[in-house]
Amino acid sequence: MDWLWLALASAWLLGFYEIAKKTSLRDNSVFGVLCASSWCGLALVLVLSLALRVSPESARRYGLELAPLAPLDHLRVLGKAVLVSASWVATFFALKHLPLSLAGPL
Repeated sequence: MDWLWLALASAWLLGFYEIAKKTSLRDNSVFGVLCASSWCGLALVLVLSLALRVSPESARRYGLELAPLAPLDHLRVLGKAVLVSASWVATFFALKHLPLSLAGPL
């Protein structure tokens, strides 16, 4: 029965997140909000990456090793980044111009 409370908490937090995104887009451009969001995410990833490089034994313990990529793998990551970025731009434009009840489930 504990999973029920976790599911409700997750739904509540996701709803709060959607409201926060809609509010941030109210008087700002989509690309500005998306850029700020991406920079914050990049900062978190860089901090985690640096922490894992300083303590590789902790990375192995938690299964967070950073493996080197081949050139083809870099192209695949780039392709995925383009697809995800296009999806985010479309989602943020929908969130800005549609009511939250329509844009949220998208």
